Amino acid sequence: MRFLSAKDDGESKELVGGVLTDDRGQMHISLRDFRPFVPLLLATGETALADLLAQDYLDSYVAGLNEFVAELGDVISATCEGARVQAFNRMGVQLNAPPSS
Repeated sequence: MRFLSAKDDGESKELVGGVLTDDRGQMHISLRDFRPFVPLLLATGETALADLLAQDYLDSYVAGLNEFVAELGDVISATCEGARVQAFNRMGVQLNAPPSS
């Protein structure tokens, strides 16, 4: 199990994100929200709205992270495929190019 936390890059350090990976290979992402409107919402009994705003931020973050990981996987796969083709070419084996999509 590994845990990592970090504060946002802004001057006020209003968000603290945590990432935990477990022994089943699952990643759990949490967010502590210290933005100025949160205490105001909590003080007026708008806990559900504060939770919804934090969840929306977290969902957007996770969607962006998933997109980044998918794109990184595409780059790595393309790099590995290119290296494999080059290695076979050096051995004198010509590989057929995959069909274009």
